[in-house]
Amino acid sequence: KSAIHRLLEEFKTNTDAKASLSTSTDKLDDLSPEANTALFHICQEALGNAAKHARANSVDVNIWSNGSRILMEVKDDGVGFDLDKT
Repeated sequence: KSAIHRLLEEFKTNTDAKASLSTSTDKLDDLSPEANTALFHICQEALGNAAKHARANSVDVNIWSNGSRILMEVKDDGVGFDLDKT
């Protein structure tokens, strides 16, 4: 399993929240170690924010490629925030 898969498993265990990972690219295997580490830390921060601030019960992580770019989207069902107050 990838580090991000393990991260989501740990998130589910520690928070009792549901979490899913969807990847539609095979380019993850071709990323440099530095890029893989950056992607991992970005996902780690997003999951931490979903648990701590949004109090999410469910988180979906989607990773895909667009040309030479790798994109990641993290969605949760948490409480959100008021843009006018940020």
